[in-house]
Amino acid sequence: MKIKKTNAELKVIEIKDEDGLKLPNKAGSITVYDADLKKKIIAERFDKRYRNLVYLVMNLNNNDDADEEDAIIVRDKLAELRNILLNNYSKHITKANLNRYLKMLLLLEEKIVIPERHRGR
Repeated sequence: MKIKKTNAELKVIEIKDEDGLKLPNKAGSITVYDADLKKKIIAERFDKRYRNLVYLVMNLNNNDDADEEDAIIVRDKLAELRNILLNNYSKHITKANLNRYLKMLLLLEEKIVIPERHRGR
């Protein structure tokens, strides 16, 4: 986004669509251009989905009836969030934050355990 300042007046002279983060809503979508706001929105969205994944992994690991299919479902959800980070959010956050989020997902994926008695059924 380019902004021109003359005296006490600010004018937006150019906004590139790829600079904005599109957020769907009931009326269509809203595009956010403020870098700090984008960072906060992405962090909030990631944290919400990450907490859900932590819950799923804990449930999987503590469930005696869990099998490989359940683990595949959880891994697919992890892969989906990883793809969202890489494809949709990576251009809106710093490399450090992106790497931190990806590392969190990798560590969570490593925590997925299938009880030995359920393997090979």
